[in-house]
Order: sequence, then C-alpha cells, then structure tokens
Amino acid sequence: MNLGNVATSQGDYPAARLLYEQSLAIKRELRDQGGIAYSLMNLGSLASSQGDYGSARLLYQESMTIKRELGDRTGIASALMNLGNLASATGVLVLASQLWGAAERLREELGTPLSPSDQQEQDPQVAAARATLNEDAAFDAAWAEGRALTMEQAIALALEKQKVGE
Repeated sequence: MNLGNVATSQGDYPAARLLYEQSLAIKRELRDQGGIAYSLMNLGSLASSQGDYGSARLLYQESMTIKRELGDRTGIASALMNLGNLASATGVLVLASQLWGAAERLREELGTPLSPSDQQEQDPQVAAARATLNEDAAFDAAWAEGRALTMEQAIALALEKQKVGE
C-alpha cells in the first residue's frame, strides 16, 4: 500500500494501480476488512485522478459500505468527502456540497479535522463549487442540508446517487 502511495505521488499510475491491487489481494486473503476498505479507497482515488469516475464511484461506495459495517466513522467521513469530490468533478455540485457538509459534521462530532494536506487539497474544490452555486445560495443550502443529515442518512444519500461519477 505504501509503495502504491509513493508511485502515485511520483505520477507512476500503472505501478500504483498494480501495487494497490496487490495490497487489496493480500488484505482479502487475510480477511482484513479495514485494510480492504483502505485499499479500495486508494484505488478509487487513483481511478478518479485518471478520470475513470464510474470505477471511482463504485470503489468509494464499496469502501464506505465496509467502513459502515465496521463502525469506522472516521473512514465514513473520508468516504463521504471523496464521494463529494467525485460529485464535484462530474458537475453534480449540489450533491457534492451535501456530502461535504455531512463529512464536515461527522468529523466535528469525532473531533478529527482534516489534515492540513487534505484541507489544502479540499479547499479549491469547495471554493469552485461555492463560486458556481452561490448565485442562488444553493451551495450554502446544500451544505446545511448535508450537515443536518445523520450519518446513516448521509451514507444512504451517497449510496443511492448512482449517477455520481458517470
């Protein structure tokens, strides 16, 4: 997994995919559900960065489903954020704002803010969505809707929106 992260940071996406897939196979063999979810999340991020939004959506959703089964609320917040990023990348900005709002609320409840590097990556996406939607205050309304969701409602929203990433 860590070698896949290094390959990703170096822009060697074919090597990263191979390493992430090897990591996933090992985690499956070990029946390490948390590790499986993490590997799926990394594969989803790699797919998204390469514009394969349909695959990214499926990988993120599978990862979130596992994290839900494990009760991994921090992992669920990350999955919601990643699915929000994917929705933003595909122009589904209201959904993106809702998922980001839900992720933010969950992170606040857990006392686990975004890391500085994640925040730096997230800020431009949020700013772009806000600039596009703010004419009718849709961004703020969608963000508030997301923050008002329970964790289960946010998960259901993320899983039911099958068009995210297509």
